[in-house]
Amino acid sequence: MLFFGGSKRALPDGTVEDYGLSDDDVLRYQTRFVRDSVATVDLLDLAKKLPSFNADENGKALFANNNIPCLVMGAQHDFLVDREGLDETATFFGLDQPLIVDSPHDVMLGATWRNGADAIDKWVSSVVVKDNRESERAVMAHRAS
Repeated sequence: MLFFGGSKRALPDGTVEDYGLSDDDVLRYQTRFVRDSVATVDLLDLAKKLPSFNADENGKALFANNNIPCLVMGAQHDFLVDREGLDETATFFGLDQPLIVDSPHDVMLGATWRNGADAIDKWVSSVVVKDNRESERAVMAHRAS
């Protein structure tokens, strides 16, 4: 169950702990993964259509200057998406760096789900809500003038 956070730990009652997930939860998630993976993707065709082909010489998306709040978040213990991929994605969206949380690949699953949720909540509060308040103040000031 590496997706949920690394090595398993056998408990005294014979069950297995995998970052706080019960065996029943792991089985339920696996069943959904199987169901959701029935579709096939032509990776060669997809590779020809990647949005990164529409980036500038620095790897930044052409739309990244539109002042749209963006968050690129990665997991510290991810073995599928490496730091280079996260850095490239952050650059593509016009960010200096990704936000890294102390979690495995499937950030929102398992006992460390709160790390990702708290990071998103903090980002929304500090960036999105702040930007909306500043926009509202600007509109009000414009109306008053």
